[in-house]
Amino acid sequence: LEAESLAKLASRDVEVRADAAKWLDVNSSEGFQAATEHLANDEAPEVRAAAAEVLMESDVGAVQPLLQALSDPDSRVVLAALEALEFVGDESTVPQLAPLLKHRDVEVRERTVEAMEFLQ
Repeated sequence: LEAESLAKLASRDVEVRADAAKWLDVNSSEGFQAATEHLANDEAPEVRAAAAEVLMESDVGAVQPLLQALSDPDSRVVLAALEALEFVGDESTVPQLAPLLKHRDVEVRERTVEAMEFLQ
């Protein structure tokens, strides 16, 4: 399944890539690398959001790529990264969430408050 998901990430079809990202094994080095790469660089916000979501299942350092995703121009990606960070439960990320309290998207601002309260 991992090899199949990795292969599908090369598809030109956004839905195929987004679906493939959801099935990555982020506890394998290839899966983790693919997820972080697509989170940072995929042209489609749906794929970046799916990569953020799957990173919540990572046993290794997903915090940095997720924190970087908080500055994504698409709110769906920011929301997915917030949810994943909340799931990871690293209290040290709270100060880095604070700028999102002034985000242009009201849903992002609301989820940031919830995430900060949960993590503290």
